[in-house]
Amino acid sequence: MKKSISVYHKQIGQNIQAFRKHHQLSIQDLSQRCGIEVQQLQRMERGEVNFRLSTLVRLMDVIGQDVFSFEEKS
Repeated sequence: MKKSISVYHKQIGQNIQAFRKHHQLSIQDLSQRCGIEVQQLQRMERGEVNFRLSTLVRLMDVIGQDVFSFEEKS
């Protein structure tokens, strides 16, 4: 059985939130650093929004994570 795209959005959002909290960044700080509105970032973390890959790449670059593996970049 195939997973719904919303399942992936929720998982990505949980990962973003976990990394943000691990690095002790507020949602406002992360929003400002990556140029994403606070409300948009909140919805991304909850998996409620269908975001563009370019948005995800920008966000992951700011927090120093690889988009595809969520592993620390060197």
